[in-house]
Amino acid sequence: METKERKTYSLDIKIYEPANIYEVPFPLPEKMSDSKSLFKMGYHNIVVHWEPSLVDEFYEWCSTHGSIIKILGSEKLD
Repeated sequence: METKERKTYSLDIKIYEPANIYEVPFPLPEKMSDSKSLFKMGYHNIVVHWEPSLVDEFYEWCSTHGSIIKILGSEKLD
């Protein structure tokens, strides 16, 4: 059985519209949403502990949903 190693990433993102946080098929921190589960618009820095393939999927999803969310920068921390 092959295990996939998770890595830690710091992502700088910008939310452009208050979409429902559950519309995004990735585990994002709840601090990015308000009491109605809508994204807080503006800039966010999040640290995620994901497999590299999930990071690639997140980049692809954000590129096709750029009216909601864009990745401004990222850094692999480990």
